[in-house]
Amino acid sequence: VLERSKERTVRGYAHIMKARLYLRLDQPDSTIAETGRWLQENPERGDHMNYGEIQCALGEALRLKGETVRALECLRTSYDIHHRYPHNYWEESLAALALGKLYAHADDAQLRTLRIAPAQAEVQALHYLERVLELGAAHGILKEQEQALHELSLLYERRGDQGTALRYLQRHAVMRDSVLDEDKTK
Repeated sequence: VLERSKERTVRGYAHIMKARLYLRLDQPDSTIAETGRWLQENPERGDHMNYGEIQCALGEALRLKGETVRALECLRTSYDIHHRYPHNYWEESLAALALGKLYAHADDAQLRTLRIAPAQAEVQALHYLERVLELGAAHGILKEQEQALHELSLLYERRGDQGTALRYLQRHAVMRDSVLDEDKTK
């Protein structure tokens, strides 16, 4: 029984890693298929941390495909799971970043479907992107901070606040250099 449990855990983690890889390769359909395999093998969703990671990958893939409502449900589930546990700061930052992007890039039709006013979507985007910066600063999560800074720069530019947009863009450039330096040392 213990051996089957270990095998299932390893197989489940492999699905998570494949789903993340497919996301990085910009293959949302493959990501959705991989998360589906995990969900099929884990119908009781017993391991809530892995379930949170699967929901984040699935939500991000759905966001990329324009399925905003389903994406929001998955990403909120992931964020709620990881936000409850302080040691899950990286996973929380991934979910927060995805939620920030979803709210920041939703078009008017998607916002109507979500029943969210554009101003409220902007507030939500700012909330989640700032959360990524908080987590990143506290735990040294550079890559997600860099992406959040870029998203914040774009958000303030769309608002017409060029000064704030420029400050976030400058911080993004510095962070991008730090990410590149970190990648070179690995």
